[in-house]
Amino acid sequence: MSLRHVKCGSDLNNAGFKINDKKSCWIPSKTVKWLGIILDSDKNIFEVPADKLSRLKNAIFKNLKYRYSCSPRELAKTVGKITSLYHAYGGLVYIMTKNTTRWISEGVSWSYREVIPESVVNELQFWFRNLDIIIRKPLVKELTRLTHIVYSDASASGCGAYVTTKPDLDMVHYWQTYEKNASSTWRELKTVALFLNLHENTFAGTAVTWYTDNQAVPIITYKGSMKTDLNQLALEIYKICLVKDIDLSLYWVPREENQIADDLSKIEDTEDWQVQRSIFEFLQKRYGTFTLDAFASNLSRKTDFFFSKYWCEGSSGVDAFSYSWKNETLWLVPPPRLIPKVIFHAKKCHAKGLLILPRWQSATFWPLIWDGNCWAAGLKLMLEYNKPANFFSRGPFGNNVFCEEQFASNVLVFEIDFTNA
Repeated sequence: MSLRHVKCGSDLNNAGFKINDKKSCWIPSKTVKWLGIILDSDKNIFEVPADKLSRLKNAIFKNLKYRYSCSPRELAKTVGKITSLYHAYGGLVYIMTKNTTRWISEGVSWSYREVIPESVVNELQFWFRNLDIIIRKPLVKELTRLTHIVYSDASASGCGAYVTTKPDLDMVHYWQTYEKNASSTWRELKTVALFLNLHENTFAGTAVTWYTDNQAVPIITYKGSMKTDLNQLALEIYKICLVKDIDLSLYWVPREENQIADDLSKIEDTEDWQVQRSIFEFLQKRYGTFTLDAFASNLSRKTDFFFSKYWCEGSSGVDAFSYSWKNETLWLVPPPRLIPKVIFHAKKCHAKGLLILPRWQSATFWPLIWDGNCWAAGLKLMLEYNKPANFFSRGPFGNNVFCEEQFASNVLVFEIDFTNA
């Protein structure tokens, strides 16, 4: 030991600190062992010693071997070994031990032996198989990564999220009934998972700073939850970030600082109405399988491939007119104001499919489809419904004109074919 290092130890003693020489390292080193974990500055990672991994694997193997007669005490020892690896593996050590922790806490007694459930077995097997390949946390995060700033919020009817520098990524998603019945924390977490999933390629390889006005969301995303549904969402978020190399940091902000996301979560789309499912299935059986629903939401979509007004779960794009409709079989039920644009874009794309519209002869679109003697080229009247009852169904905020029990005018169903136009 050099005089410099001796002086350093002496200074600490003189300052009143009690030095443990066995646990102290006075010589500069690129690898240091701390709390059973190796800090490797060359690799910029927390490394788990081989003997520590070996002991953990042996403990897990023993738990799995005696899974039909295991006590909470034995599993608690294993969970303790796993969570001690937090500095190397991050919050995953908490998220992927929640079923095991729950089983331990619900045990009859600390020593009572019983069969461990499949959910616990799955967690133990995960750690046994992946201990050697899980990506280690870096000692120091990269500071050169592009950073996205996201705000999100969830209301009783839907959720919204946006990236501060990319307004074209705004999300408006409407809850289904079972989602409305979920807890507010579940809806807030689901919002994070939805937006990450929608724009995972945009966020890939970047740092994302995320703000939410729900205080539980940052904690659960970081450590998981004893509630199964919340923990599942935390795991879903973790997987997306792992696969896409997203450095996600979540923070709480007061509601007044999250107003834009709050407004997005409460948007009322009055054009959110649709054709009844039974009528769609009848027309599909008669015409053929549709491949693209060009004007839909996550609640009203009739095909797996659909475009929406805002980004939402499952959406393939926002603004149908920004994409080509060629080589698709279209299901077109547009707002009446967009019918002229629909016809022009369908011609431009040489598209085909079905177009459904009201027989409004005074509307601005009417001269485009009827010249006084016949229908426009590329349009063939397939069916005309005479003031049909229960033809349309209402979305959460749909226009009542299209959602009355009996529609006030006839409804036209056109086959459109502009493939040779």
